[in-house]
Amino acid sequence: MRISKELEAAPENVKRIFSLENANRFEKRKVEEQEVKNNYEGYSQRSVAELTLKINTLERHMKERPKDKHNKVFLHWLTDQRKKKLKHLKNKDFPGYLQLLQELNIPELESPHSKWNKYKFRKFKIGVEVKEKRSFLDRKIIT
Repeated sequence: MRISKELEAAPENVKRIFSLENANRFEKRKVEEQEVKNNYEGYSQRSVAELTLKINTLERHMKERPKDKHNKVFLHWLTDQRKKKLKHLKNKDFPGYLQLLQELNIPELESPHSKWNKYKFRKFKIGVEVKEKRSFLDRKIIT
């Protein structure tokens, strides 16, 4: 964490007041976005990391306000966008894709050839195990 020249000579109490712990959500979000921009060089990795940051904040919001339908739709749209960018990154740079999944704690993309996707719309006609849908609210939130 960088400290300005004025704060380096300041007493410990003043440093604590101006620390990130006392910042509001907007300031914390700005710092997190700046860290994402500094950590990831490639455009696709940076965009996936930014989308993950937005998704995590929206998930926290949805935990507090489960009846907010507009943001729930927006959350689904964001996850679809992230999935689309992850597919592109997987085809373009597979080691970078794996590293990004590990750093951001994102589940791997499902194969379109898995048996869950194969029988997705015929689940009542063929005797295949039905995978329960995961709710966005059941996921662990990364803080």
